[in-house]
Amino acid sequence: MSNIVGLFIKYGPEIVEAALAAECHYLDTTGEQDWVLDAEARWASSTRRRG
Repeated sequence: MSNIVGLFIKYGPEIVEAALAAECHYLDTTGEQDWVLDAEARWASSTRRRG
């Protein structure tokens, strides 16, 4: 799943959750440092467990 719509910090979580539910990869075009840190904190461990 590819996300190219910003504000990632605002709209990104729904897309990441949809990608996880569909068991597919997530990719975005962000340069928002706050989003990158938030996404890593929220989903890094669950995505590592899934491989």
